[in-house]
Amino acid sequence: RFSYAQDIWGYNNGKTSNTTNIPTIPELTLMGIPAHADRNVDTNYTKSGIIKQIVYPTGGSLNFTFENNRDDANALVGGLRIKRIINYDSVASKSLVTEYRYNDDNGVSTGYVATRPSFHYFYDTGDQGQANCRISGDPVYPLFGNQGSPITYTRVEKVEIGDNQEYKSRHHFYSDLSGFNISPDATYRNYSIGVPFNKPPDLQRFSYHPYSTEVFK
Repeated sequence: RFSYAQDIWGYNNGKTSNTTNIPTIPELTLMGIPAHADRNVDTNYTKSGIIKQIVYPTGGSLNFTFENNRDDANALVGGLRIKRIINYDSVASKSLVTEYRYNDDNGVSTGYVATRPSFHYFYDTGDQGQANCRISGDPVYPLFGNQGSPITYTRVEKVEIGDNQEYKSRHHFYSDLSGFNISPDATYRNYSIGVPFNKPPDLQRFSYHPYSTEVFK
């Protein structure tokens, strides 16, 4: 929590040589502001401490495989998504494998990021139209848009494999974020004022609810 070894989403990235948590971004570089933290996603350190297996007293087990989130540009996004779960029955010596797939028919990820971390914002001082820039090592607004998850998916396939059979279901999710201005400047100006702070909109109410499921046998 208090380490500088974090990616921009707040997950461990193992960069213990960081001496600040302010990342290097073009806007700050142009203004001559030193910021040198490496806050890129590290696919190995993101998985630090993640659960791998549950062993039951009867001898069976659940085995989990996670992978990093990716958006529709195939860019790494903070956090993990479940890739595979293997349910092993030690009595029958059989396994049920459940796989989750997040790409569309063209192999492109269906992941979408509504709000990305921003570490600075501009505000008007009221002095002849001059604007100041405020910088923070933490995002200047919370990642409230997805209620804790930095990414959501519009389509997820679930494939269950066992006893030489395969059962596949495809789940679709919809969203309607029209009318929301979620840029860093507008977000801070509209929601991070007042005592207590104005409550930001709950974008989860308007996005990524299941609307259809296809089943394949």
